[in-house]
Amino acid sequence: MRPRGSKRRQPTVGETTTRASRRRSLAAGALVEEVHPGKPLDLAARSALQTRFKSYLKQCAKQTHGDDNSWEQSAVDFVDSFLQNLRAGIPPPREFQANLFHVMVNHSSHFSSDLALTAANVYSEFLTDFPPIRFCEKEKVLFTTVQKEGELFWNPMMAVGEPFHGERTRRGEIVDVTGFRLVFFWLKKVVELLKTGDGNNGLGYALAFKSLVDLLEKDLKPRLEVVRARRMDTQSGEMALLVRGSMLWRLMEENPWTGHKGEFIKYLTLGVAAGYGNLNDHKSEKLKGENSDAQGLVLPQEVAGDIKRFMEMLLDMFGTSEEEGWFLANDPGLRCLHAENHRNEMDKAIMAATFQRLSPVEFKHNFKNKAAVLATLPGKDSVRLITAILSTASHVKGNASPFLEEMYQIRLQPCQMCGPFKLDPLELITFFDNESIFRWACSVDILGPDGITLCITAAARAALSLPEFRLSLGKIKDSLSSILVRLKECRKFSGEAMVRMKLTLTLLTCRSK
Repeated sequence: MRPRGSKRRQPTVGETTTRASRRRSLAAGALVEEVHPGKPLDLAARSALQTRFKSYLKQCAKQTHGDDNSWEQSAVDFVDSFLQNLRAGIPPPREFQANLFHVMVNHSSHFSSDLALTAANVYSEFLTDFPPIRFCEKEKVLFTTVQKEGELFWNPMMAVGEPFHGERTRRGEIVDVTGFRLVFFWLKKVVELLKTGDGNNGLGYALAFKSLVDLLEKDLKPRLEVVRARRMDTQSGEMALLVRGSMLWRLMEENPWTGHKGEFIKYLTLGVAAGYGNLNDHKSEKLKGENSDAQGLVLPQEVAGDIKRFMEMLLDMFGTSEEEGWFLANDPGLRCLHAENHRNEMDKAIMAATFQRLSPVEFKHNFKNKAAVLATLPGKDSVRLITAILSTASHVKGNASPFLEEMYQIRLQPCQMCGPFKLDPLELITFFDNESIFRWACSVDILGPDGITLCITAAARAALSLPEFRLSLGKIKDSLSSILVRLKECRKFSGEAMVRMKLTLTLLTCRSK
C-alpha cells in the first residue's frame, strides 16, 4: 500500500511498453508474454562457471577417478550459484538449466551421494518460482515468462550448452542426442532401473526424467485449461496453435508413429507395469546406488508414477485435440493439426504393446502386467482401450454387437472423429453375457477367459470412477455375476482372474447400494 500523501511512481519506458504489449496480447489471443525484470547474470561470473562446469563434465566421462574428488566441487559450486541467483530473483540462463540435468544424469560418477538429488530439488524450486506458463482464471488467458534475449526455459529440443549423450553405436561411438531421442534414451534407462533395481546406472536418469516431466506438465496443463475455459470461443484455430506450441507436442511431433513413437509407448507401458512390482521382486525396496545414502533413495512406485504422468499427459493432450476436432481431415484453415489422429495412434500402440501376438514377453500371457496398464489409465481412456480391443477382435470373427461394430468403423476413419469418444462400459460387459459370444471369446487368442475377465473388470472399475454411469452399477454387477458362473466352468480360468473378478464384484456391491 502506498503511504498517504506520496506520489504515484511513474512507470518506466520499458514497463509502459510491456503493459501496452500485454493489452494488445489480451485483445489478440490467449497467450501473453511478460518480460522478466530481473538483472541478467554477470558475464564474467557466467563464463567462469561454464568453464569449471566443462572441466567437471570431462572428469565425469572418465571411467576411474581414484580418491580425488576435487573435480566434483565445480558441480557443487555451480548448483550453489544457480540456487543463489534463483533466490535473488534472477532466472538462470537456459544453458545453466541444462547443466542441472547433466548433474542429475551423472549421479553414478559422483563421490557425493546427494549432489544429483540436490540438483533435482533446485530445479524443482526453479519451476515453482518461474513456471513456464500460468493460467489467469479471471481473464481466461495464459502468462508466459520470457527474457529479453528470448525464451526463458531450456527444453530437450534445444542444443544449448554441453551436449547430452545417448546410446553407443555398433562401433562403440557415443552419439549426442536432443529432443525425442534424448527423452527416449532417458525413458529406457528409467525402465531398466525399474526392471533391474540397479540404482548405480539408472537413479540419475530417474531424477532427470522426473524433472523433465515436471517441466512438460507445467507447460501443458495451463494450455489445456485455457482450451476448456474458452471452449465456446469461435477462434478454435488459435486454441489449436496454443496446444501445438506446447513443449510436449513439439517433442512428440519429431518422429512418425511407425517405429519410433510406437516403441516409445511400449516403454511407457513397460514402465507402468514395472512400477507395480510385476517385472521384479523389489516392489517395496528403495532403489539406490553404491554411493546413495538415506536422502537419495527412490521408490519404484515413485519412478513409475512419473512414467504414468507422462502417459496421462499424452492422452490428455491428444484426447482434447480430438474432441475439439483438430484432427479432422476436411477441416480447412489452422484447425487441422496433422494428417494423423494421434489419440487413435496411441490406442494402437498400447494395444500392440499389451494385447497382440507380437507384444513384449513381459505382457504375453501375463495377467498382472496387463491389469496394471489398464488400472493406471484414467477411467475414460481405459474404457476406450477396451472398446478398441474388443471391437477389433469381434469384427474379425463377425460377432460384433451394433455398438462394437460402430466403434470399429469409427476407428477405421480416425480423422473424421470429433467430440467426446462414445463410452459405454455397460454395453461392453453385457456383450459377454451371452453363451455363444462367451464361447467365441474364450477361443480368441488375444482374449481367452483371462482376457475376458481383464476387460470386463477394467470396464466395471472405470464405471465406478465415471459419474455418468453411477445409475448403471447395479446392472453391471448383475452381468458380472452371470459371467462369473460361466468363467468358473472354464478350465483355463486362472486364480488371479478369479480374485480380480470377486474383488470387482465386492466393490460394485458396496457402491451400488
